[in-house]
Amino acid sequence: MTDHTPETTQLFLTAAMPCPYLPGKQERKLFTHLTGRRASALHHLLSENGFRRSQNLIYRPACEGCNACQSVRIVAGEFEASSCFRRVLRNNDDIAIDVRPTTATSEQYDLFKRYLSHAMPAAA
Repeated sequence: MTDHTPETTQLFLTAAMPCPYLPGKQERKLFTHLTGRRASALHHLLSENGFRRSQNLIYRPACEGCNACQSVRIVAGEFEASSCFRRVLRNNDDIAIDVRPTTATSEQYDLFKRYLSHAMPAAA
């Protein structure tokens, strides 16, 4: 297994594709794989610098001429709900929370497969 350290990590840049957030814009992502003994340290380092994680990949937007996407980290212990946030909660008070044991279901796998096929369309 390759041991990627911050000094030896290879970063890759995706091809431009339509932005899922801003109509008429193109997105690109800078990414690397989280593997090896130092994956946890690399994840921490890159997370602190605006990268996001998806399975064993860590990425950040790298769109030419655009910086609208910003990673935001909220320190849960310091969070205070603003009036805007409280209004959102009131508007969604019909949503129920059901805490369940951590068991994967076929419904969850189907949802994840649909997400992946939408987020990463197959190459033509």
